[in-house]
Amino acid sequence: MAFESSAFLWALPIALVPLIMHFYMRSKAPSVQFDAMMFLVLEGGSTATIRWTQAIMLAVRTLLIAVIIIIFARPYVVRPAVVGAQGPVSLVVVLDDSLSMRLGSAGFTPWDHATAKAMDMLSELNPESEVVVVASGYPVRSWPPVGEVWTPQKARRHILKMTATMARGDLGQATKIGLERVRLLGPRQRRMFIASDFRSSDLVGMPDPEEFHGVTVNSFDALFHIVPENRAIISAVAVPDRTVSTNRVKVAVELLNGSLEPFDDVLTVRIGLASIARRVECPPGQVCAYEFVMEANERFGEVRIPSDELPEDDVRWFSARSRNSVLIVNGAPRRQAEEDEEFFLRKALQLKIADSPVYTLSRVYPDDMSPVHLAAADIVILANVGGFRPAQIQALADFVARGGGVLISAGDNFDKITDESWNALLPSLPVERLFVSSPRYIISGQDLEQSSSLNMLQEIGRLLDDVDISWLSFLGVGWPQGSSVLIQTDASLPLLVERRIGSGAVLLWLSTLDRDWTDFPLRPAYAPFVRWAVSHLQSFMAALGRSSITVNDARRVSLTTTRADVVTPGGEIITFKSSGEFTQTSVPGVYLINYYEGSGAEPTGSDVFLVNTDSSESFLARPNEIPFADTEEVAPVDPLPEKKVPWHPWLLGVALLLFIAEAWLRGRV
Repeated sequence: MAFESSAFLWALPIALVPLIMHFYMRSKAPSVQFDAMMFLVLEGGSTATIRWTQAIMLAVRTLLIAVIIIIFARPYVVRPAVVGAQGPVSLVVVLDDSLSMRLGSAGFTPWDHATAKAMDMLSELNPESEVVVVASGYPVRSWPPVGEVWTPQKARRHILKMTATMARGDLGQATKIGLERVRLLGPRQRRMFIASDFRSSDLVGMPDPEEFHGVTVNSFDALFHIVPENRAIISAVAVPDRTVSTNRVKVAVELLNGSLEPFDDVLTVRIGLASIARRVECPPGQVCAYEFVMEANERFGEVRIPSDELPEDDVRWFSARSRNSVLIVNGAPRRQAEEDEEFFLRKALQLKIADSPVYTLSRVYPDDMSPVHLAAADIVILANVGGFRPAQIQALADFVARGGGVLISAGDNFDKITDESWNALLPSLPVERLFVSSPRYIISGQDLEQSSSLNMLQEIGRLLDDVDISWLSFLGVGWPQGSSVLIQTDASLPLLVERRIGSGAVLLWLSTLDRDWTDFPLRPAYAPFVRWAVSHLQSFMAALGRSSITVNDARRVSLTTTRADVVTPGGEIITFKSSGEFTQTSVPGVYLINYYEGSGAEPTGSDVFLVNTDSSESFLARPNEIPFADTEEVAPVDPLPEKKVPWHPWLLGVALLLFIAEAWLRGRV
């Protein structure tokens, strides 16, 4: 402690004046003789109380005078500022608000400690300082907009309103943005304050030390007082179980035991009304895998473990239906099953190939196909179909527009199509059947967006040289935008045509997929071609409607009806009247999309997608050395400025309390 006016301390002996006067007056007090001494003896208890009260009052008066003298001496203490300086500075505050900062311990989280430290630091800044705040949770955000700055007080108010998100963190990107922002600020001392739990996964992509040149960096380890332990479900995937029945799935679950104690508790898997609860064990610091077989009676399921100090990653949702469901619409069934297209398609798609998906196949006839069948399918194959009703064709077009895929093959029934409603699916209606004699084939699919898909098609094209096609269906002119020829003959006759509709696509094979017009099913190219076509159509659904995304990722909502309502896990409804990106995915859970036609109150279709936490946030491993622990290693750092913290405001409060105490004691004497 130091004093700005230490000369006043010479007056401290004045505080002894009440004591001196008390003892002096006591020595001069006269002795009074009176007879009733017995009454005083009987009142001995009250006399003792009065004496103690007088002694305390005397001490209070002495202390009061001493405090007043010390106040005039203006005491203060000196302590280093956290990041601030006596003059104005340019400061960027980088706060890690990712999921891991929500880890609870004794009622407090790393986020609580990080924001408290930032608030203390901002309170010490010169009021004329310029401040920018950056948050590292995905997506990285900064305030205020570029070109504007905040005062320390306004930055404090903003941080008070912030909360830790459930998203993944990108501290490296946030730090880079912070460096860009601080260099745009005024010509003052440039400083950066970084508060994080500094997990290893957060530090990927951090700027190199030389990039901090000219910027003083200080950090705060928000996890210094917490033992980083966490248990989490980091993966849950359902695949069809072929050994039992087509309605059952195998749910593969991965559990992270990031604690110091073995995990020995119940893990629960639920799909609709079906659930399995099993006690499992997992050693400390390990990732353990488990498998459950159960009925897939709903489109999604969930896996849970008992909640710990980071409950957000103790539950994970998964799609109970794989994206490998193929519906075959058999337009020309034969008495001999080995003769129709369904037989050859099944043989091609049911091949067991390493690292290749297993497809779930189902069949329906044209008259029976309904939106219910489409809701359970990812890819639809129309095998020589020609007799659809307009409502069925529109349902297929809507299915494609929302990211589905349709493979259509020609044939006798296809050639009879004359209904204009087919224009919703086909580039144009078939006009005639052409005879071709031993054509050669040219791959012309340069419009394919995925190079891997084009490369695979080119490989298949080499095998097509052995295929003999006798008849082709020829389409009319006037193809709509988004239509292209992927394979053609050497006579420029289209053989494989693609049409993009909304977020999905239609592939049209203008010959048969059985042996009626070609020997294609008997050639080595057949199975690779069919599997390529299904995989290519699946890529559109993967790009659009990922069944599971992570927090704050966008999900495309493709609209072919009048409107669509997205229902969040909290029950909030967001309405889309045109296709767009749904970005309000800050809460993990199940999101429902209802599609409506016109002003109807009942949805004409629905879809679900799942939002989960990023599994990288569950791993709390930290590096051996926290970055920026010694700021001299990353930037030229001046000695931290000292700040005088005055004590006289507190002493004024003490003096007031002493005045009140003295008055109260004087009233009791």
